[in-house]
Amino acid sequence: MAQFRFEVSPAWEKKLMQMETGYDNLCKKMLEAGTKVAAAALKSTKFGKYVRVKKPKRNQYGWFAQVQFNGKTSSGAPASLAATVYEYGRQGKNPQPARPEIRAKIQAAESAVVEAMEAVLEEELN
Repeated sequence: MAQFRFEVSPAWEKKLMQMETGYDNLCKKMLEAGTKVAAAALKSTKFGKYVRVKKPKRNQYGWFAQVQFNGKTSSGAPASLAATVYEYGRQGKNPQPARPEIRAKIQAAESAVVEAMEAVLEEELN
């Protein structure tokens, strides 16, 4: 639902390139710090009890981690579906207005997520 980009300055990139073995470990630590902040922000939403953080993984494109709504609501609907309908609304037979709460929480937390990741980067490189 949310995507955060983290780009390093040329000076930090040079330091990263000099790291031979710790790069993967650094990426995991940075993503864990960022997802912790993002999950904390989403826990204050209506669907906060369904927030789950997936472990950082690596694929052919690079490192990533996910913060998701997982589980079933009291009505039996998947929490991710219920959160999406709550956020964007629904048309049709049983219309429901959009209540954009999740996107606002994510946008408000973006700078804190990046700061948490930068703190881990600076700690590890110094």
